[in-house]
Amino acid sequence: MIRKTLAYLAILTLIILFLPTCKAGKSAAAAEMVVQYADSIQAIALIQENDRDGFFDLIQVTDMAIQMHALPPYPDRAVMLEKYKAFLAGQVKPMEPKDKIWLDSTFLLVKKGIKDLNPKLAPPAINIVKIRTDHYGEGTFYTRGYTIFIPDHIFNENFKEHVNVMYHELWHIISRNNKDIKTKAYQLIGFEPHGKSLKIADSLQQIILTNPDGCVNDYALNLKGETIIPIIHSKYKAYNPMLKEFFEYLSFDFFPIDEQGRVGNVPAKLGSMEGLYDKIKDNTQYIIHPDEIMADNFRMCINSNQSGDYSMYSTGGKQLIQDFTQLLKEVKKVD
Repeated sequence: MIRKTLAYLAILTLIILFLPTCKAGKSAAAAEMVVQYADSIQAIALIQENDRDGFFDLIQVTDMAIQMHALPPYPDRAVMLEKYKAFLAGQVKPMEPKDKIWLDSTFLLVKKGIKDLNPKLAPPAINIVKIRTDHYGEGTFYTRGYTIFIPDHIFNENFKEHVNVMYHELWHIISRNNKDIKTKAYQLIGFEPHGKSLKIADSLQQIILTNPDGCVNDYALNLKGETIIPIIHSKYKAYNPMLKEFFEYLSFDFFPIDEQGRVGNVPAKLGSMEGLYDKIKDNTQYIIHPDEIMADNFRMCINSNQSGDYSMYSTGGKQLIQDFTQLLKEVKKVD
């Protein structure tokens, strides 16, 4: 998820320390990537479809209730999931001719940026779905599988303002479907596969908010002698009609993992951001998941590769961009 999430969590971070799935409508192609615009029927299938991350296997009842604006009591998870998928079906909107022109213009620039860095980074095909904003709110883009979901009001804005968002979301698609590239990218910021089957405390598990762009926590960071993972979770155990926005519920912490993979409900005591940013660098404050960190760095790599300008980065941040750029240039193929 990005855009409103980015602004909100930048503040929150400082407070806490802080298959191609279907053949949709045809659009322009370049840089060996076809961008497919889903009609309403295809869009419903795409928004309800699980992916490699297993979003629908992971999402919690509280999360679904908040998105659906549903008051308690809640049914069991299986019943709630059926209701949630039906709700999502009502969130898709048909693509208008002007929307396709907007997308053609946007992806003309996106594809050029990818091609300039490494044409082989482009997935064979991606899908685009236009959505209402009842579930995550205005300004929130997200991905599932090979699909980017775009809020309907965005199509009334200048397409050039959203090229960077598309780079960010495109990284999520690349990362999700190419584990080797993801692992090497995460290692640049200190995240390594922890290899444990996580056993999260029930009190925390029930209020986890599942980021569709970063569903799983298979990678951990070693900081101050602790192995930690980032988790976003709700401040409340149920939908509250007094809260108008999804992101008003959101809280974010790092939680330690023990040797048995157990995750308690007490956040890690980090104390200072210094050690954290020595690992992840300071290019972005959007640190809720390693994939969000690298998605921001991905668009920075493309921009700096095109402009040749690295002056906005710290010494460590510049080195990360250069190392990540080199990694991306060496990619031979993406699925």
